[in-house]
Amino acid sequence: MKSINAGRKLNRALTSIAVVCVSMPGLVHAEAIAYASNQLTSFSIIASPGSTITTIGTPQRTTTNFATYGLSGVPGTGVSSQDPQPLGNLSDASQASVGPMQFAGQNNFTRVTASAMPDMVGARADSRISAGSPLAPGGVPSVNNVAEARVTTGLGYAGAGAGTNAANVSFTFDFGILEAGTIEFSFSNLYEIFASTTTFGEAAQGALTNTFSIVDAAGLTVYNYAPDLINTSCASNSGMTSVCDSGPLFATFSGTSGLLAAGNYTISLLTSSAAQVTSNAAEVPEPGTYALFGLGLLSLSLLRRNRRQ
Repeated sequence: MKSINAGRKLNRALTSIAVVCVSMPGLVHAEAIAYASNQLTSFSIIASPGSTITTIGTPQRTTTNFATYGLSGVPGTGVSSQDPQPLGNLSDASQASVGPMQFAGQNNFTRVTASAMPDMVGARADSRISAGSPLAPGGVPSVNNVAEARVTTGLGYAGAGAGTNAANVSFTFDFGILEAGTIEFSFSNLYEIFASTTTFGEAAQGALTNTFSIVDAAGLTVYNYAPDLINTSCASNSGMTSVCDSGPLFATFSGTSGLLAAGNYTISLLTSSAAQVTSNAAEVPEPGTYALFGLGLLSLSLLRRNRRQ
């Protein structure tokens, strides 16, 4: 009798272990993250000694933002904003933010970490140019843009940047140079790009673009400045735990055009951030789950053996 009771108790224990171990999901909560940001300061333009710059028409500065988010197989929802202003005025387009869990508020040009907002899912794009003229002493104090996107595994895609998804800033103005001379410019930039994936089937990319150009009256580019340090991308693709991180970096940039003949020209500063992520992967079991699953199968096997005896 004791042997029978002991066997029944063992069978009940094995049954409980099997049910718990085989049915336990134990899924990894993976995610793909991308981020890019430019924070330019003290953007200034001067003519060489003996030459004078005069602006023509109404110079423009524009901030433009676009962000999109959507589930797998469903067209993405996009939001956009733009704020064109005459040169010298503040231009501050509203942040474009979309997704089930919204990002940090307006004019936050730093990365929102997972520890600060663990449930954040979606995309944002934001840009701002402070008041001031690049032709005036001290130049423009700040020119900023940021793009950030995050999705959880299997829940689609989100983007802020790359083509129609953008956080862009632009200065464009026509000017006349009265005597032959050169154009000098300078600015500093605190910049960062980051991309991270946690499982196969995910992709993330952050990208920076910064160019300064001078075009003559015939439409020919006579000067173009685009340093590799701030015209670059950072990608993470289908890695189990893959991270590409520049970290916040600070550098000063400057350049001088070649000799420009007296005449009319167009100066442009274009700076943008982009962030794009996708996740088409299904959630996968954690490594420990496989061990529990195996224990459950072993329990079922022993249970069957005891019942046959």
